Amino acid sequence: MMVHEKQHPEALLQDDEDHHGDCLPISSSNVTSKAEAEEVKRAGNEEYKKGHFEEALRLYDRALAMWPDNAACRGNRAAALTGLRRFGEAVDDCQEALRIDPSYGRAHQRLTSLHIRLGHIEDALKHLSLASPQPDPIELDKLQTVKKHLGKCLDARKAGDWKTVLKEADAAITSGADSSALVTFHPSIFIHQT
Repeated sequence: MMVHEKQHPEALLQDDEDHHGDCLPISSSNVTSKAEAEEVKRAGNEEYKKGHFEEALRLYDRALAMWPDNAACRGNRAAALTGLRRFGEAVDDCQEALRIDPSYGRAHQRLTSLHIRLGHIEDALKHLSLASPQPDPIELDKLQTVKKHLGKCLDARKAGDWKTVLKEADAAITSGADSSALVTFHPSIFIHQT
């Protein structure tokens, strides 16, 4: 059983002018390329909003080929990868967006969510604190709940208490750690159940 946070897809995209990573002076030849990249990114945003993550990803890749240091586009690419459940690649794109623009809070927000889903509690906590001066109380609560269930799951696995493992794994998944390696089991655990 999985519960996912309901958000409008457009809330996951970045379309503002503040986070493009254009810290260098813009030459006239770059202006056209950047304007074209911005249009392709917007087309990717439209595909993303429709749930067409593969097409959105293709368009974001095209935009990034024209403007590699566009942090917002890199972040939007991470959102499309998340929609495709390619979480490791999404983490990499968020980290690249932060390399381009270390103040890009949206990348920290995405990394918080991704690390919660992956069960990487310490990484999620780090990015939650970097996302904004005041951590999102909903994300903080989700993080604490996932941490509690993953801890109980790990303790139960060490003790061979398979019934509790299953219960806590289900609770961790329901709480948001739907892709954590800790709650992914080898079929042999079911042999030990009574």
